[in-house]
Amino acid sequence: MSGTVRHFLDAIKFEHTVFALPFAYVAMVLAADGWPGWRVAIWVTLAMAGARTLAMSVNRFADRLIDADNPRTAGRHSPLPGSSPPLRGESLTPARLTPRSRLTPPAGLCM
Repeated sequence: MSGTVRHFLDAIKFEHTVFALPFAYVAMVLAADGWPGWRVAIWVTLAMAGARTLAMSVNRFADRLIDADNPRTAGRHSPLPGSSPPLRGESLTPARLTPRSRLTPPAGLCM
Protein backbone atom coordinates (compact mmCIF):
# COMPACT_ATOMS: atom_id res chain seq x y z
CA MET A 1 0.00 0.00 0.00
CA SER A 2 1.42 3.39 -0.91
CA GLY A 3 2.44 5.84 1.80
CA THR A 4 -0.19 8.39 0.77
CA VAL A 5 -3.07 5.90 1.01
CA ARG A 6 -1.78 4.57 4.33
CA HIS A 7 -1.44 8.14 5.65
CA PHE A 8 -5.01 8.98 4.55
CA LEU A 9 -6.54 5.82 6.04
CA ASP A 10 -4.72 6.48 9.32
CA ALA A 11 -5.84 10.12 9.38
CA ILE A 12 -9.54 9.25 9.02
CA LYS A 13 -9.35 6.13 11.22
CA PHE A 14 -10.67 3.79 8.54
CA GLU A 15 -10.55 0.84 10.95
CA HIS A 16 -13.36 2.52 12.91
CA THR A 17 -15.45 2.58 9.74
CA VAL A 18 -14.96 -1.18 9.35
CA PHE A 19 -16.01 -1.63 12.98
CA ALA A 20 -19.23 0.39 12.36
CA LEU A 21 -20.28 -1.56 9.25
CA PRO A 22 -22.08 -4.39 11.13
CA PHE A 23 -24.40 -1.80 12.70
CA ALA A 24 -25.24 -0.45 9.24
CA TYR A 25 -25.88 -3.97 7.98
CA VAL A 26 -28.23 -4.76 10.88
CA ALA A 27 -30.12 -1.53 10.21
CA MET A 28 -30.28 -2.41 6.49
CA VAL A 29 -31.75 -5.87 7.18
CA LEU A 30 -34.24 -4.50 9.71
CA ALA A 31 -35.36 -1.69 7.39
CA ALA A 32 -35.88 -4.10 4.49
CA ASP A 33 -37.60 -6.66 6.72
CA GLY A 34 -35.13 -9.26 5.47
CA TRP A 35 -32.18 -9.48 3.13
CA PRO A 36 -32.48 -6.65 0.56
CA GLY A 37 -29.98 -8.13 -1.91
CA TRP A 38 -26.33 -7.66 -2.77
CA ARG A 39 -26.87 -4.47 -4.76
CA VAL A 40 -28.32 -2.68 -1.72
CA ALA A 41 -25.64 -4.15 0.56
CA ILE A 42 -22.89 -2.77 -1.68
CA TRP A 43 -24.55 0.67 -1.76
CA VAL A 44 -24.91 0.65 2.03
CA THR A 45 -21.22 -0.21 2.37
CA LEU A 46 -20.17 2.58 0.01
CA ALA A 47 -22.49 5.09 1.64
CA MET A 48 -21.28 4.19 5.13
CA ALA A 49 -17.61 4.42 4.18
CA GLY A 50 -18.12 7.64 2.22
CA ALA A 51 -20.19 9.39 4.88
CA ARG A 52 -17.82 8.47 7.69
CA THR A 53 -14.77 9.48 5.64
CA LEU A 54 -16.31 12.87 4.93
CA ALA A 55 -17.32 13.34 8.57
CA MET A 56 -13.85 12.48 9.87
CA SER A 57 -12.20 14.73 7.28
CA VAL A 58 -14.40 17.69 8.20
CA ASN A 59 -13.86 16.99 11.90
CA ARG A 60 -10.08 16.96 11.48
CA PHE A 61 -10.23 20.26 9.59
CA ALA A 62 -12.67 21.96 11.97
CA ASP A 63 -10.81 20.86 15.13
CA ARG A 64 -7.27 21.45 13.89
CA LEU A 65 -6.62 24.29 16.38
CA ILE A 66 -8.06 22.36 19.32
CA ASP A 67 -6.08 19.27 18.32
CA ALA A 68 -2.88 21.31 18.07
CA ASP A 69 -3.28 22.56 21.66
CA ASN A 70 -4.15 19.16 23.14
CA PRO A 71 -1.03 17.12 24.06
CA ARG A 72 -2.81 13.84 23.21
CA THR A 73 -3.77 14.97 19.70
CA ALA A 74 -0.93 17.38 18.87
CA GLY A 75 0.91 14.74 16.82
CA ARG A 76 -2.01 13.99 14.49
CA HIS A 77 -1.75 14.54 10.76
CA SER A 78 -2.51 18.03 9.54
CA PRO A 79 -5.63 18.14 7.34
CA LEU A 80 -4.10 20.76 5.05
CA PRO A 81 -0.30 20.69 5.12
CA GLY A 82 1.16 24.13 4.49
CA SER A 83 -2.08 26.00 5.17
CA SER A 84 -2.23 28.72 7.77
CA PRO A 85 -4.71 28.15 10.60
CA PRO A 86 -7.48 30.70 11.11
CA LEU A 87 -7.32 33.30 13.82
CA ARG A 88 -8.49 32.36 17.31
CA GLY A 89 -12.24 32.72 17.63
CA GLU A 90 -12.79 32.23 13.91
CA SER A 91 -14.98 29.23 13.26
CA LEU A 92 -16.01 27.02 10.41
CA THR A 93 -19.71 27.81 10.11
CA PRO A 94 -22.22 27.13 7.34
CA ALA A 95 -22.47 30.89 6.77
CA ARG A 96 -18.75 31.01 6.06
CA LEU A 97 -18.94 28.11 3.66
CA THR A 98 -21.97 29.38 1.75
CA PRO A 99 -21.71 32.11 -0.87
CA ARG A 100 -23.47 35.34 0.16
CA SER A 101 -26.00 35.04 -2.65
CA ARG A 102 -27.35 31.82 -1.15
CA LEU A 103 -27.94 33.45 2.23
CA THR A 104 -30.07 36.26 0.83
CA PRO A 105 -33.60 35.15 -0.07
CA PRO A 106 -34.87 36.11 -3.52
CA ALA A 107 -36.96 39.27 -3.77
CA GLY A 108 -40.64 38.68 -3.15
CA LEU A 109 -40.14 35.84 -0.66
CA CYS A 110 -39.59 38.14 2.31
CA MET A 111 -42.74 39.10 4.16
